[in-house]
Amino acid sequence: MVLRQLLGDAGMMVFTLLSVSLQQQLLPEDQLARANGFNQVVNGFGMMVSILNAGRVAQMIGVSSAVIIGACISSIGVIPLLTRHLLSIKEKPPHSEGMAAAD
Repeated sequence: MVLRQLLGDAGMMVFTLLSVSLQQQLLPEDQLARANGFNQVVNGFGMMVSILNAGRVAQMIGVSSAVIIGACISSIGVIPLLTRHLLSIKEKPPHSEGMAAAD
């Protein structure tokens, strides 16, 4: 469980850094705050729903079983990030027409 937490936290930090960097490259400067706000709201709502569901599951099957199930589910969440397409990205995407005009 400790190893899962360490790897999960490291993966989450890498994902967050890369996603924010990509956002900053692709979005016009005047839309960055809105995009960041939207991400914060979605993340907060998702955590609230997950916490409430985890409490219900823990009451039904026990805390230890719920923690093990949660660790397995969160480990499965890494799989979509290991696709061939994402792993083959070597350089940033070219600027679109609208973005070139904003620079």
